[in-house]
Amino acid sequence: MPEPPDLILSGVNRGANLGDDITYSGTVSAAIEGALAGIRAVALSQVYAREGMGDTVPFGAAEAWGAKVLRPLLGMDMPPRTLINVNFPALPADAVKGVRVTRQGFHDYGRGSIVEGTDPRGYPYYWFGLHGIEHSLGHDSDLEAIDDGYVSVTPLQLDLTHDASLAALRSAYS
Repeated sequence: MPEPPDLILSGVNRGANLGDDITYSGTVSAAIEGALAGIRAVALSQVYAREGMGDTVPFGAAEAWGAKVLRPLLGMDMPPRTLINVNFPALPADAVKGVRVTRQGFHDYGRGSIVEGTDPRGYPYYWFGLHGIEHSLGHDSDLEAIDDGYVSVTPLQLDLTHDASLAALRSAYS
């Protein structure tokens, strides 16, 4: 590119990128690449209503609410090495209740469903199911916003360092 873009929009992805799932999302990863390059970046995802929808996932909520969500972000200065993660609920556009600014939620995969399958070579694989996963309460996370019928807008940072562990680890190696 002769000049870098002013903004990177990654998505709209088919499927949720909420809670811990953002760590392995290609949609969020593309926005991370933009943030690493110093470019404002937004990841956008349309949540599924149920498993097995494939190409029939409706994008009405994303279509109707996309500009409303992006408009305030266009004029905002974003701190370096940050990005915005947006998820649209699996609802008709007129049933969406609004927009919530949220924190990243936490899935309790130990209490969720596991789907077992067999790959084309005959080997078993295991997939986390899309339903029945307990998550944090308090209605301040992306997970609760979607469950409550809102678009979630979550600021993310690229530094995943757990600062509270640094001192203990340093003393373990000294």
